[in-house]
Amino acid sequence: MVIRASVLIAVLLFASPVFARALAPVPLPYSFHDNQGMQWDIMPDGTIGPGNADVFDSGARLIIGGSFQYNAAAQQCQFDAARNEIILPSQTLAELSVSRRISIDEKSGWLRFAEVLENPTARAIKVPVHVAFQTGQPIESSQPIGDPKQAGKFVGLAISDMQRGIAFLTGGRGAKISATATAQAGMNIVDIAYENIEVPPHQTVVIIHAEGVRGSRNDAEALLQRDDDRQILSSLPPELIKHVVNFRDRGGTYLDRDLLRGDLLDIVELRTGDQYKGTLREPKYQLKTAYGAIELPAERVISMFAIGDYRPYALIVTSDGQAFAGELSSPAIRMELSSGQMTPIPFASVARLGYRHRNGDPEEPKLDGPALILRAGDRLRIGPPAQSIAVATRYGRIELSPPTIASLALQAEEQPVHQITLNDGSTFAGLIDATSLKFNLRELSSAGAIAFPAATVSRLQLTPPRAVDEQTPQLVLSTSERLVGTLSGTMTLDTAFDAVQINGAEVRAVAHHANTPAEVEITMWDGAVLGGRLHADEVNVTLMCGLQLHVPAGLIDHYANPAPICSPAVLKELQTLVGQMSGDDETSAKVIERLTALGPDIAGGLKSLRESQSSAVRERIDRVLGGFEAANKPPNTPPPAPQGGVQIQQQVQPVDRDQ
Repeated sequence: MVIRASVLIAVLLFASPVFARALAPVPLPYSFHDNQGMQWDIMPDGTIGPGNADVFDSGARLIIGGSFQYNAAAQQCQFDAARNEIILPSQTLAELSVSRRISIDEKSGWLRFAEVLENPTARAIKVPVHVAFQTGQPIESSQPIGDPKQAGKFVGLAISDMQRGIAFLTGGRGAKISATATAQAGMNIVDIAYENIEVPPHQTVVIIHAEGVRGSRNDAEALLQRDDDRQILSSLPPELIKHVVNFRDRGGTYLDRDLLRGDLLDIVELRTGDQYKGTLREPKYQLKTAYGAIELPAERVISMFAIGDYRPYALIVTSDGQAFAGELSSPAIRMELSSGQMTPIPFASVARLGYRHRNGDPEEPKLDGPALILRAGDRLRIGPPAQSIAVATRYGRIELSPPTIASLALQAEEQPVHQITLNDGSTFAGLIDATSLKFNLRELSSAGAIAFPAATVSRLQLTPPRAVDEQTPQLVLSTSERLVGTLSGTMTLDTAFDAVQINGAEVRAVAHHANTPAEVEITMWDGAVLGGRLHADEVNVTLMCGLQLHVPAGLIDHYANPAPICSPAVLKELQTLVGQMSGDDETSAKVIERLTALGPDIAGGLKSLRESQSSAVRERIDRVLGGFEAANKPPNTPPPAPQGGVQIQQQVQPVDRDQ
């Protein structure tokens, strides 16, 4: 047997004690202590026990999927001394492998929970996640804490139990996913709910929450108002941080390095960890990059990193979200210290630098519009590609025109191939069939199109993709790829007694037979269900962006089209009725009544006829379609809660962190 030398070296290194992280078994219950005098007792099911202050009768009870409670009931768990963290064993709940990691930050007093949800299946699993608390004393009052980065969203809840204040951190600032927390005065129940957490197939999702105890509710509020997000995540292994969904993604970092910014003064941080503060006196920065010479005025620069250990290069971040990597023309950075002394700092000694926040600077640089992200860290504004991009996929070779592309990820996490996202929301895997990609850089507009080797490109982003919901027709494959569009052409279904010809546009749903994966059940526009085996190896799909794809039938997981068209005979009848809608009010009212009586199965047919009608007829068709949508809503449906809000059953006002 032949083993590559590099692989063998890697195996030997990571098997050595230097690289292996020592985990030791410890018995449960396990007690954490913080500098606030709290003893946090962690029980065998991962809940918080009474400890030394009876804060909780039972805290942080984890419930998955509405009714499955984590309760591994282990007699011992693993302890990571370097992170001061215990790791509870995994348990299968709602088809997910669920484990819990609990750590204490002794100085701040945060008890941090990481709920790790792993999906071992080949399909996405969507579940609600609840974390329930039973306080030792009745709740006297409560106060939600607003997210300073997102209006109408919240990051936590502070309560008083007549003896102390308790802080519940439910998520990070600016996170896409946030929680709903519920508490009621006079009771002793706090519930934190994360609705519709989706775990992609064969992937992991991590939810972080933390609890802290202070002397009063005001102190608990102050704890929640501190921006401790990065500190909360710091004790989590890096391989799990990237899977956290309820804290903001690391958009404020470049190559996993945090942006350095000063409040009153500029900062230069050395490789030794020392920091110099004062005023940077460089009027401009000149860079020699792989794509040309770049000159950046100092007023555009907000931060800079030194990347590399042997021959570091500079990565300069600008206020408009761009980043440029290259060799600095000057060997030193000049800084005027607060004492007035001018000091040249060799770039070779610099780890990173940051300018103070200036008027007009964004809180964090954001790269909007068409952009190219390189593996070296460059983030470049570009003009839209002038030519199509060829992609080899499981559906054949596809020519993608720039207007159809949302993004191309050439360095996708945990994916050996490129990931394509179209502007209609379709996502699928492929390989870019090009050794280089040409773009016009906004920063070097006079240079013309510049060829970037495909191997140096991490991501191309052009437009935000369309939001996909239950009303969007889509075909989901067993590979987790999603094609947003409708079946087209004709299909032959071999049933138990005959071969049935099916018009793809009339199909409402396709699902695999429960007992025979090779067979399917097809639901037609009128609710008819046909079972059998597809005769051909492929089905035709027309994407909403206009692409026509031939999809292997064996890869179909499920298909849904909420508004398929009707059969030709019914469509002809609808066309006649729609033609009568242009008559007088009495005639059109009778037609509306007739169409309404036919029921929502004709909705797709009406939509297919709508665009060719006059504005008056379109308005009457919309009236019929609106009636169908209203009829499909369940009775007495309460209005939806604000997304990510904190619902408190007493009249309180959100606290603004900036006040």
